[in-house]
Amino acid sequence: MLRIKSPYSQCLGGLRRLTGRPFATSRSVGLRQSQAAPSQPGSATFGASLGRFAASARRAATFTFYSALVIGALGFTGVATYYFAQELLLPSSDVQVFQRAFHLIEQDAKSRELLGEKLKAHGEQTNNRWAHNRPIASRRSVDHYGREHVVMQFHVDGEKNTALARLELIDNAGKRDFRYLVLEIPGHGRHYLINETPSKPKGRGLFGIQWGPKKN
Repeated sequence: MLRIKSPYSQCLGGLRRLTGRPFATSRSVGLRQSQAAPSQPGSATFGASLGRFAASARRAATFTFYSALVIGALGFTGVATYYFAQELLLPSSDVQVFQRAFHLIEQDAKSRELLGEKLKAHGEQTNNRWAHNRPIASRRSVDHYGREHVVMQFHVDGEKNTALARLELIDNAGKRDFRYLVLEIPGHGRHYLINETPSKPKGRGLFGIQWGPKKN
């Protein structure tokens, strides 16, 4: 059968021979160009910058959190060390004053005679059955000479009796001396281990004049 080529087909064939590849119509070329359209470079740069900013923010937040944690731990350690030294290690601390006074009571023969040989000391009575957890009653003040006064009381238990120990200690420029240390024992009155309390001067009467007959 004889096939007649149209002028359009002959033109396409000539173009194939000249270019060495099939000729694409304008419709197919436009479709491929639309499918292979590259992405916009501005959006890619913004996304990369946003990712870097988020990573930096996370690192900064992590560093801040751990820095605050370390600073808080150091601060807590410093406060705990200060109070530990104040309450336990310093010679003027309540614990040191308590132990010093109780040692004097243990070494005093009259105290052992009244209370017993085996003595125990503890703070105020509480619901806690452990003696070392009972608080020691104390009060501190400074006089007009700048000396610190420590007033304290605690309980002493022995086989024979119990006693309430009272004391006053004066810290004068690092020199710490007891003004008094006394045991109040039921049925036996007061037993002074130390008594440096200055006695009050006797009155001389009205306007400093001793009225009445002179006593020999």
